[in-house]
Amino acid sequence: MSRRILRIGVFVIAMALLAGITQLFVGPNPALMAMKMTVLEHLLSGAFLFGAFFIATDPVTSPLSRKGKFYFGGGVSFFVWLLRTFSNY
Repeated sequence: MSRRILRIGVFVIAMALLAGITQLFVGPNPALMAMKMTVLEHLLSGAFLFGAFFIATDPVTSPLSRKGKFYFGGGVSFFVWLLRTFSNY
């Protein structure tokens, strides 16, 4: 008896989009690369991994449709990137 509870699609989409957003805005500019986090640092930081794996894949908060998963994962990635890039913590 096996139940598929973990929806890994949002996690994968969030990881891919965060890598893409970071590479798009930071990658081409070496001056920004020295000041900000690299793609790998964005992906492997604890808060993003915790949020993307445990919170975004939760059956209560995770959308059911493929389009919804894409938008939800994109929103998670965009807000993580936005807060990490422009906040003062």
